[in-house]
Amino acid sequence: YRDLASGGVALITTSYASVSKKGQALANMLSFGDGADEEGLKKLSGTVHDEGAKIMAQLVHAGSNRMFDPGFPAEGPSAVPHRMSQVTPVQMSADDISQVIKDYAVAAARAVEYGYDAVQIHAAHEYLLSSFLSPFSNNRTDQYGGSIENRARLLFEVYRAVRDVVGNDYPVTVKINIRDFYDDGITAD
Repeated sequence: YRDLASGGVALITTSYASVSKKGQALANMLSFGDGADEEGLKKLSGTVHDEGAKIMAQLVHAGSNRMFDPGFPAEGPSAVPHRMSQVTPVQMSADDISQVIKDYAVAAARAVEYGYDAVQIHAAHEYLLSSFLSPFSNNRTDQYGGSIENRARLLFEVYRAVRDVVGNDYPVTVKINIRDFYDDGITAD
């Protein structure tokens, strides 16, 4: 990060950082969730700032796209095995969905507190928010499934919760796929 910042990069996006223990893709990944390494995350943003650059925290919930077994089931929109990890998630309840929204908001608030200049909501690469968007992995029949408006509902709710805690003048971006590259997934249309 120091080399990038000192080399003229204006804005650095962190590697994906989990919003909760349930949202981890890897056992030792960067996290803005509960148990976040406040000192380390502040040191990272300070190091980048010392070199004259800005830093954006990329926030993610892995859903069933995880590469380790934390000892509890993965969460997802529906009980559809993930194409890469082959992990079959449990279908999330309304309470689970509410918790994910809160987790993103808390993680974003921590990013602000720890000196990050922006946050990015990771809704791509078949992680949780992307899984909700995809007709392949989202078979729900409630307000979070079916039409694209319903499948996008969680992403919009996460965005609103993040925006509420960071304010209107703080940069919030969203990373999103335009296709999943398989027939029954997200398409450009």
